[in-house]
Amino acid sequence: MKLTRANHAFICCTHTDRRHVHSHIVINSTSLDCTKKFRNFKGSAFAIRKIADHLCVENGLSIITNPKQSRGSYAKWQSDERQPSNREKLKQIIDTALENAKDFDGFIAAMKASGCEVKHNKNLSFKIPGAERFARCSSLGDDYTEETLIERLTRQRKVVNTRLPAATPEPAFVAFAITSQTRFSYLIDIQKKIQEGKGEAYQNWAHIYNLKQAAKTLIYLQENGIGSYDELTEKATATSLDFNSRTKRLREIDERQKAISEMQKQIGSYGKTRDIYAKYKASGWDRGFYDIHATDIILHRAAKKYFNDLGYGKGKKLPSINMLKQEWATMDSEKKSLLRGYKELKDHRMNLLVAKDTCQRLLGINQDAPERAARHEQKRDFSR
Repeated sequence: MKLTRANHAFICCTHTDRRHVHSHIVINSTSLDCTKKFRNFKGSAFAIRKIADHLCVENGLSIITNPKQSRGSYAKWQSDERQPSNREKLKQIIDTALENAKDFDGFIAAMKASGCEVKHNKNLSFKIPGAERFARCSSLGDDYTEETLIERLTRQRKVVNTRLPAATPEPAFVAFAITSQTRFSYLIDIQKKIQEGKGEAYQNWAHIYNLKQAAKTLIYLQENGIGSYDELTEKATATSLDFNSRTKRLREIDERQKAISEMQKQIGSYGKTRDIYAKYKASGWDRGFYDIHATDIILHRAAKKYFNDLGYGKGKKLPSINMLKQEWATMDSEKKSLLRGYKELKDHRMNLLVAKDTCQRLLGINQDAPERAARHEQKRDFSR
């Protein structure tokens, strides 16, 4: 679903009758609305591997940390390490049962004891554990027909016996461990005890939640080449300093641009109302003149008060509109430069802090003082 983004139909078939459980995925190249074609992109195999690793770690399965390069075509792999089919397994089970049976009834009993289902009507058929259907003995070859089996029981016929190959045990899942002295490795248990005093349902939920967090942390740290807790702390600190410095400067620019806008507004009001205010002053502050031009007079007085509060008295000249525009443009250019990559830096910082907080909780480090910045967004997002 992640790869196709729900735009293409697909089938995922999993081979569970092999020692190496694996899946085959077939994607319909035509989109569901029949308007687009699926475009396989460069590196799609790595994208699928990343998704698969994430799912495996979340669900308590092992992952291949250093996969070997492909050995070529499937036919070559099959010739090298082909696993026995259900029919071959059945033949090997039959061979073993025949060795220990003294008669036909004993043979049938041995087959049932091995977990096989037996059907003996017109034809003798067996179904091994995990198989979907019965297999007739006559379809297994001349050495496995019902008549031949009786001959083999009476030792009238000999067949070369091949036993099942020894099964290679599946590697046990181990979760991600982090220490301040060693490189990243795996551990058997993520958390032995979850929230004492809570119910079973809560413990199950907490275990799954922690497992998902550990999976995300593992994959993120591997992708970013972070090999120790000390290195993680160092990168998180450096990234936070860079982010905080850039955020502080963006706020300063934002405040200065607001001040410039207000200054331009007051200069404009002052210039438009200057003549009216001069006539009002010449009239000896006439009440009738004030009633007619009250709005302009109030705006003019407000502008003068604004300038005086900023220190622009008789000895200090007001900046020109052009100077303010140039300052605005300079700051706007700097702001655009700071915003370039700001969203990526913010996400990177958050990921590092979340990963650090997750590691601290798994290791019991600074539990009383977790990274609050990792759980709380900045009040202002300058990337919008």
